[in-house]
Amino acid sequence: MARQWHNSHEIESGEPEGEYSHFDHWTLTHWLLAGLFLLGVLYTLYFASVILIPVTVAVILAFLLNPLVRRLGRIGLPDWI
Repeated sequence: MARQWHNSHEIESGEPEGEYSHFDHWTLTHWLLAGLFLLGVLYTLYFASVILIPVTVAVILAFLLNPLVRRLGRIGLPDWI
């Protein structure tokens, strides 16, 4: 099977470092990009918390109150009440 990825070390020296050695190490650029991505996610979540916290609480309450709504529905009370 032919390798699709070429390593710069292999091209310069002619010696292969291993089949997947190109993906084995993280350079400083990769760490900086991952850090920037994490900061972007945290920044977005911080400002989205105004919307996300009430929605999350509503979903949790819906799950918690669902058994009570079913029981009240069995005795004839409509769901919307």
